[in-house]
Amino acid sequence: KFHPSPLLQEFRVAAILGFCAMASDMASPFLVSLETAEGQKLLQESRFGNLRPYFCNQVNPMFCGLCSAAICLNEILDKRLSFNNSSLTEKIDDLVQLKEKKTTIQEDDILQLGEARLVLRKEDVDEEGITLQTFAKLINSVGLYGRFYHAFQSHESTPRTFPVISSVDEFRSTALENLEKAGSHVVVNYDLAALYPKVNVGHFSPLGGYHFREDMFLLLDVWPYNPICWVKAQKLFDAMIAEDSSSHLPRGFCIISVD
Repeated sequence: KFHPSPLLQEFRVAAILGFCAMASDMASPFLVSLETAEGQKLLQESRFGNLRPYFCNQVNPMFCGLCSAAICLNEILDKRLSFNNSSLTEKIDDLVQLKEKKTTIQEDDILQLGEARLVLRKEDVDEEGITLQTFAKLINSVGLYGRFYHAFQSHESTPRTFPVISSVDEFRSTALENLEKAGSHVVVNYDLAALYPKVNVGHFSPLGGYHFREDMFLLLDVWPYNPICWVKAQKLFDAMIAEDSSSHLPRGFCIISVD
């Protein structure tokens, strides 16, 4: 496998940073920023906001998936005692000890856990990020449940060798069913170009709320130049259909849960 030189990798990261920063400076017609009056009104009328207090931005430009995982795990671990599930506590003992030691689990901690369990390697993440399937495998490796779904258009032939969602209705139903559960979160893997034109970069971010009347999800975008924003369910689903150049499969979403 070809591995780029450090100089080439630095150039690639700088290009990603530059393109994403420029795109973020332009207001997206598909999004409603949480910082606006409209965004705040939607927040007051929404549900499923328990993840928002744990939000943080990614530090490494290639660690959006690891940052998203850290946000979800911090919330789950803070409330783990309410599950009254001794078998769960035993399964995630390494996470529990890490949380007690550091208070807040960060993206670098998730990377170290993934490397220790041979799920990923830092050089690979630095080069290409992670795929949806690797993200789910990472969650499973630390003792929780990661269930991933690739997003296909309903009219396409959907292979059944892996879990798929083939309509926005399926996506919405599955996402809401899990957002309603304690200790369950939804992380979406999507193409930024669908929301910020001209930025053809894959991205991970958790969902932090839903507005029923407007059919909009609150996207806790971990990219430091992007705002937390509301996005229509259909637009988000369209963004997940884009192909991941590493796996050559559509993107999608992952459910993180305690059972």
